[in-house]
Amino acid sequence: MSRQRWTAALLITVLSIGLAEVTCASAPWGLVFPPQWILLVPVYGAQTLLVAAIVLRVNQRPTLLALWCAGVVMGLYEFYITHVLWDQPWDDIVSTGLVEVPELLVISMVWHPFMSVILPILLAEQIMVESPTLASALPPRVRRLGSRAAWVVLILFAFQSAGHYSQGAPWIAPLALVASVPVVWGTIRLTRRVGKSATLADVMPTRLGIIGLVACLTVLFGLFIALANVETEERGPISGGRQLMALGLYALFVLLTARNLRHKSDGSVVRFRWVPVNRRAILTYLGIASAVAFIPWSFFFMPIVFWAGGMPFALWLFVLAVRGAFARSPQETTS
Repeated sequence: MSRQRWTAALLITVLSIGLAEVTCASAPWGLVFPPQWILLVPVYGAQTLLVAAIVLRVNQRPTLLALWCAGVVMGLYEFYITHVLWDQPWDDIVSTGLVEVPELLVISMVWHPFMSVILPILLAEQIMVESPTLASALPPRVRRLGSRAAWVVLILFAFQSAGHYSQGAPWIAPLALVASVPVVWGTIRLTRRVGKSATLADVMPTRLGIIGLVACLTVLFGLFIALANVETEERGPISGGRQLMALGLYALFVLLTARNLRHKSDGSVVRFRWVPVNRRAILTYLGIASAVAFIPWSFFFMPIVFWAGGMPFALWLFVLAVRGAFARSPQETTS
């Protein structure tokens, strides 16, 4: 079991970094350049593992909204560690507001919940568990997604990756993506060799492991919070108002997570019938993402659509999460 726990931790960390950072060119070498692991492993591995361990200890059949709220808590790291949610670096305009609203909605409330937390956890369960049930939290239409629709999703995701890589140095796309594939594939192969467990909760960190993750993240965020209060040549200390906004959002989504964890999904066994992780699928993704990145206007293929659609989608999920927080659970209703 100890070996399975370490393998689960490795798998979730690799999937979280790969999906959230490598595919969008934010950290294209994140899986193959060890110096970047110093930051990426605690930010993605430790946070996602801690979120998964706590969620599954409270409720082994969480709803999608509970997973989403927990994912937002993870995504709010963009305040202190990158400052993107206070002043995004995409342009030269200096933001003086308490929060960058588009970045909050799209990056912390859509991208990170799904790419850093939900997908890595669901995929890890599909690989490691005999009868996976977490995907029962997904809408029925997504669960029934057939091969044709899945190929469409894969192709659109490749265009999404290409669009982001096109904004920097397009030649990085084929090099970074191709170099990352053996890491992901090798981790999956290793995971399959250690055998399957009854539930994903069984291979989550133990109480001692959770204490270690909390200690790791306390040191990490303690350092960056301290740096946020230090004046540098580039900027002054983060204002009290901005920090209160960040901490208030943390508190809000922790509360929403706790309230939505009172509800359970139906717990039925769900095996994804999506595009299998095979040579054809991998080559299709790599080919499209690598080639389209060289098209100057490829940013308008999918990333613009994602950003435009991500804002209303985040607000819709937020409304549903608030409603779920006030709705009575079946246990409360029967009592």
